[in-house]
Amino acid sequence: MIVKIGHDEAIIKQFTLSKKTWYGSNGEAALLPKEEGLGIMLSGLMSRDLGWGFPMSPEQLQMVNQASKGESKKVK
Repeated sequence: MIVKIGHDEAIIKQFTLSKKTWYGSNGEAALLPKEEGLGIMLSGLMSRDLGWGFPMSPEQLQMVNQASKGESKKVK
């Protein structure tokens, strides 16, 4: 049996979305740092047969696989 395994990762930085901020009525805004801040890296292995390792029913796994292929049909 051959199982295809893929790898994915994401880095989330502390101040990535800090430029999306509220402004006061006179244009005042919060002071923003110049750097992106500390980051957390998430990394994982997945396969179409096993998913991300979370318990799923075969129907749920089929829905996830269809969504990854761009198909949005609901499984009955």
